[in-house]
Amino acid sequence: MLITVGIKLAHPKEFIHTFKIGKEQLAIFLVTIFFTLFEDLLIGIAAGMVLKIIIHLVNGTPVSSLFKAPTLVSFEGNNYLVEINKATIFTNFLGVKSKLEAIPYGFNVTIDLKKTKLVDHSVMENLEHFKHDYEANGGSVIIKGLENHQPLSNHPLSSRKNKITA
Repeated sequence: MLITVGIKLAHPKEFIHTFKIGKEQLAIFLVTIFFTLFEDLLIGIAAGMVLKIIIHLVNGTPVSSLFKAPTLVSFEGNNYLVEINKATIFTNFLGVKSKLEAIPYGFNVTIDLKKTKLVDHSVMENLEHFKHDYEANGGSVIIKGLENHQPLSNHPLSSRKNKITA
């Protein structure tokens, strides 16, 4: 099974797709593949994760938010407001996800990212999945606060770095 997955990942389409998401994603992909081939799978995954954390730190992620994104959820009337501060990245998204999943279906949810320094690709993708699933169950979701964030590529779900605070 590992060989089949490896062959699929080695297809040139995967490299092109990853590059379109962002140069940093391609670097992470290549480092992961290199260390997997020359060491083993766990070392490859760890090397990719370490590189991703380094890239996030270079792009302005505060060390204090590497594993916890300060997230405030407030409720008024028929509306939930989810405010995320500092940075929301792959290493701290589980806390944000648990707060989003605790919101009952059928409400208006606004996710405000204006106080974040960085929103990474995996979080952008997960927020879009949350929006799709939540709206399919009778609610509405608005993701706002990215006006001052610069996308790191032309991909619609690329990482975004705040131009003002970063």
